[in-house]
Amino acid sequence: MATAPLKEIALIRIYVIHFCMTQKEPGWELFHTFLEVARDGSLSGAARKLALTQPTVGRHIDALEAAL
Repeated sequence: MATAPLKEIALIRIYVIHFCMTQKEPGWELFHTFLEVARDGSLSGAARKLALTQPTVGRHIDALEAAL
């Protein structure tokens, strides 16, 4: 039957749409951190300017990469 593959495609489409609509966008703080790292050229320098620790800045960059 030709309707079985169409139903499967429709179901997959619904799941994909749901997945895309429930994904969170990265927060602005992640972009702010990225911009400061790009300006300064180092995680440590950006961390000093943002009053964060270097590991936190690294986690922000990792989270932004994962989100994009």
